[in-house]
Amino acid sequence: SFAELGLGQNGFRRGLVAGSPSAGDGRLLYGLEWQEADGPWTMPENHGKLNGVLRWSRGTEENGGGVTAMAYRARWASTDQVPQRAVDAGIVGRFGTLDPSDGGRTSRYSLSGEWARGEGTSRTKAAAYAIRSSLDLWSNFTFFMDNPVLGDQFRQSERRTVLGGQAAHTWFGSFAGRIAELSVGTQWRRDRLDPVVLALSSDRRTHAIVREDRVTQTSVGLHAEGLVYWTDWLRSIVGLRADHYAFDITSSLPANSGQASDRLASPKLSLVFGPWAQTEWYVNHGHGFHSNDARGATTRLNPDPRDPGY
Repeated sequence: SFAELGLGQNGFRRGLVAGSPSAGDGRLLYGLEWQEADGPWTMPENHGKLNGVLRWSRGTEENGGGVTAMAYRARWASTDQVPQRAVDAGIVGRFGTLDPSDGGRTSRYSLSGEWARGEGTSRTKAAAYAIRSSLDLWSNFTFFMDNPVLGDQFRQSERRTVLGGQAAHTWFGSFAGRIAELSVGTQWRRDRLDPVVLALSSDRRTHAIVREDRVTQTSVGLHAEGLVYWTDWLRSIVGLRADHYAFDITSSLPANSGQASDRLASPKLSLVFGPWAQTEWYVNHGHGFHSNDARGATTRLNPDPRDPGY
């Protein structure tokens, strides 16, 4: 166990306590960190964060388990970009700001558990988690271009609850007389955003809602992977993953409410050569995807009041 205290330039302050003592037939890991900093800005960033972790575990990665709780909170004042012409005219310095109310606050709390059991020629792993997070972000990129009275600051905000889990089983054996592994597994996740908001604001006070939505996004994935050691210098990995997504959106603009779903299969193939001279060579081919904002699947009306079609 140990404790640290740090002080530095630009208002930097940091404290940390952590340790990993024995607890029953397992081990307890704990850590708590506090940090504040102002940065080099004319307006102090006033960035403060507090995060902690508490974990109890027993056994090994291959045959054991644990439970982990984590927490994080932060707030800050943001000095965003400023126009070059404002700096040249002496209106604001290089490290100054035109909207001192920009910034944000956020938090994230999670509880997760994992379990693994290996017996003979197989191994099973499973995990589950729950997350609660929040974010409020105030930004102003155009200052008074659109609204010369109240300014152009806007607020992005969301409150999110996430539930999820995964499980996989691996068999160790042989294929065509070669050492091989076969793994199959599944993943499940449900995100509930209630609400997610885009609003117009001034000095962090909201004066108009551009869009407010409640979103439920659920995903289920199945995957399988085969690994074969053909020689002492060549192994192959063949995999296939199938994902299904379902979206349910309730919007403050009825035209943007709705439900949608889709699915996708993603194959992959990898060949690994070596090692030669402590170096391996890889040939990979496959397909994948990146999920994006679920509201894109149901949006029909641009919520931006500056748009002629609003």
